[in-house]
Amino acid sequence: MKTLNFKMIAMLTTLLAFGFTACGKKDKKDDTKPADMSADMGGDMGTEKPKPVEPEKPKVTIDEEFLKSLKAIVADCEFSDGSTYIGKCKGKLNEELVTKVKERKEKKFEDTLDTLAVAIADADRKLQIVTADFISAFGYYVTDEGENAAKFNKEAATRFLAAVSAVKDEGLLNRMAITLTHVAMLNELDTGLFGLADAKGKYTQKYIIANAMRFGRMRVFPKIQEYAKNEDKAIVENALGSALNMVKATPDELKVICPWAETFLTSDNDNVFRQAGYLMIRCKGEFIDKLMTEGEKRLKEDKFNREYYFVFREVCFSFMKGAVDEAGLQAQCDRNFKFLEEVAKNKKIDGEFRALALDAIYYQRRDAQTLKVLKKYANDKDPKIKEMVKKDIESLKTHYKVK
Repeated sequence: MKTLNFKMIAMLTTLLAFGFTACGKKDKKDDTKPADMSADMGGDMGTEKPKPVEPEKPKVTIDEEFLKSLKAIVADCEFSDGSTYIGKCKGKLNEELVTKVKERKEKKFEDTLDTLAVAIADADRKLQIVTADFISAFGYYVTDEGENAAKFNKEAATRFLAAVSAVKDEGLLNRMAITLTHVAMLNELDTGLFGLADAKGKYTQKYIIANAMRFGRMRVFPKIQEYAKNEDKAIVENALGSALNMVKATPDELKVICPWAETFLTSDNDNVFRQAGYLMIRCKGEFIDKLMTEGEKRLKEDKFNREYYFVFREVCFSFMKGAVDEAGLQAQCDRNFKFLEEVAKNKKIDGEFRALALDAIYYQRRDAQTLKVLKKYANDKDPKIKEMVKKDIESLKTHYKVK
């Protein structure tokens, strides 16, 4: 690892300046205030004022070996005009570099931030693509738990946020957005990250909002609540998704999140309803009851589609026999299975979705009782139902040995 050369110093200086702006630089003092006249009111007029101490320059080092590895990938691979992805490569240098850093033996991701900042800001488009590809590989790998917990340098994280934020190609930016969000949240760079979310396109915003609470947790919940009030339902969907992406939500966290999420159960937007439904399942207890009540209400209006299917197939999936022992849980599952069969019976609902309702029963309960239910629909006049039932019955008999 070497200190910066002149080109890199200039580049990091620019990024650092941008970083202070992007990540919430304090307002400058009001230049309209009168100068301090106290020196003219007496005192030693001949004494020279001490010169202000210059702030210490950030200690930035670039991993020359790592940068060389990124450039080697550029030389090894093909690139297409307009694409943000690496094309065909002669070898496996890209995969090998990612694997090497993920192993965290010789090199750790958090130690590469300054080098990545320089590489993504380089004028070479191919190097930008390789760098973005490397960064994107860590979107679901960064963690704050266990022996692989990342220990970031906040100053380096700030420079990294500034460099990625300066990328003009939103295709590249979108690829890095999840990893960037994790780095920013673990370093409490909230202002800069959400400033980027609000300034860029809808896809960048989507990835940032949907992943902010994973590590930002309740610290950023007020901001997520703001997004959830947006008229754009896609933003509301992502705000609810952010709460879903929290790892191991605590009882105290759920006490705040669950009542909030419940307010979206009646949404007329199916994607918003789906996300709220998932949260009701995570919240358990009375919130599952409220989800079932809403589902039954919608069924009376002949409403059930693919988004509903994804929700109601999860009500008892994680609570399959032997997994959880909670009072009242079996009654909730029985209510769900009854609801799903009522959907299958409702001929005002499209056959595709009636078939999915039966599949949701199979998905959660793979036993003789489900086989008995499915057999009732084995010769249904609707080909979509008949086909789905045939597939599920065959699976029960072949894979689960149900008779």
